Amino acid sequence: MGKIRYLVGKGADRKFKRNVPKHLLVMAGKTAWVERVRSYDAKNLKRQGSMFALFTESEIARLERQIVRPKASTSSNPGSKILSHELADEVAIRYFADEDRKRIERRDYLLSDDDPDRDELIDDAALEAQSALQAYKGEETTAPFRTLDILLSQGVIKADDANAYRQGEQWQVLSRDRAFRYLCRRIEQADLALAERRYASLQKGKLVEVSDQFFRLSVFPGNGELGSSASAPVKEKTVSDLSVLISTQN
Repeated sequence: MGKIRYLVGKGADRKFKRNVPKHLLVMAGKTAWVERVRSYDAKNLKRQGSMFALFTESEIARLERQIVRPKASTSSNPGSKILSHELADEVAIRYFADEDRKRIERRDYLLSDDDPDRDELIDDAALEAQSALQAYKGEETTAPFRTLDILLSQGVIKADDANAYRQGEQWQVLSRDRAFRYLCRRIEQADLALAERRYASLQKGKLVEVSDQFFRLSVFPGNGELGSSASAPVKEKTVSDLSVLISTQN
């Protein structure tokens, strides 16, 4: 049996544990989510682990939505303009290309037919895609803190500025910035595209083309030219037959 995420301990002391992100400790009122193992059967253990992962993801998203929910503003475009929609697209494309390269290097998209953990790895990929889809379709973005880290890692902002933006009033200013919120959605879109590619590749037994048109045409320009406005709204996407696959597992 492959390694199960968040499973710690040995024997009868095994449990699922996931640490609460540092910036959410006060709101969560705890340092970690912990759940005792209910069954030591391999299949049930894998299922419980998958449900624990989805539950903690939803809890993190819920807590982060409470942080970034903006106050009412009379300004038509409140916030400090740290980036444009065009720059946001460039940041998202670099993020997608870098993460896609890392996945290829780790061989995340490849799986042999005789791999003993094949079914479990495909299930894990399906759950990753489902979680990414839920985040992308949510009313509020779940990626603001990660987006700020991405801006810092790409050199768009400096460390001192990033630390300042994490503070109360400055965070409210940033979270109301339209281009920043647009970038958060682009990052969620990239996560979905990466998860879709992994799931489809493992299912078909080969590296498949990126299904998301924006990232496919941006990262692999030989497949066509990027469409008109870079600041056009991000369209909603679906994962082929994913809902059917998930429903059969529950």
